Order: sequence, then C-alpha cells, then structure tokens
Amino acid sequence: MKDMPSKVHDAMYRQIQSRDYAAPVDVLMDIGVLDKARYDDWRAGRVPFLEAVCTANLHKLSEMMKEVRS
Repeated sequence: MKDMPSKVHDAMYRQIQSRDYAAPVDVLMDIGVLDKARYDDWRAGRVPFLEAVCTANLHKLSEMMKEVRS
C-alpha cells in the first residue's frame, strides 16, 4: 500500500470533520482494510482478535496505527 499514510490521514480528516474524532477501527474500515460485517463479528465475540479479520498483515496494520497516532 504505497500511499497508505495519505489514505490514513484522509480517512482521519473526514472522520474528524464529520464527528470531531477519529476511531482507529473506523479508519481501517474507511480505507478498506476491515469489513463492517467482520468488525461486527469481532464486537460480538465471534472473532477472537481483530487482526484476524483485517485484510492487511500485522506489519502493515502496525504502520497504519503509527500513522493514526501521528
């Protein structure tokens, strides 16, 4: 994901503009790494950990979360 930092920042910007905060899981859904239905499965306890249902590997998820924190 070559332009991943800009996708993360754009997603965060849109979320902050619409509701005054940005949640990491919403950023993941917005950039297409996490499907809403799979997120709901995780929230309901049908999936043991969120990383299992993301379409990016752990290294990429870690990089995305670094961008969220920055």
